[in-house]
Amino acid sequence: MKSLFVLFGILSAVPAFAAAADERRKHNVQCLVAASFASEAVEGQQKVALTMAALFFSGQVFGSDPDIDLLSAAKSEAAAMTSEKVSALLVECGAEMARRGKQLSDVGKALMNEAARLAPGKS
Repeated sequence: MKSLFVLFGILSAVPAFAAAADERRKHNVQCLVAASFASEAVEGQQKVALTMAALFFSGQVFGSDPDIDLLSAAKSEAAAMTSEKVSALLVECGAEMARRGKQLSDVGKALMNEAARLAPGKS
């Protein structure tokens, strides 16, 4: 009987997890769209950074749903965008990119230290 309650508890949580995943995917599509919009208005390093952001968020989208019709999802989100929403997303998504960039930098430093330890002639 106890296992039935546990199973019921797990099954009742599934829709909430699915809804959260859908919202996260929607947010990632919005970030991709905002970065794509903004990249059209800038040049140089800003354009490169925004293109990298669009690639990052497309990876997030494909990672959560490999079979997504990204074009349809992007068009749907783009149709609902306002300039205010794009501005807010650029700040929000930019902060996420900064957090992820720091994580990657920390991993890179740790791996460099590990590689130095494993270099020939080191013990």
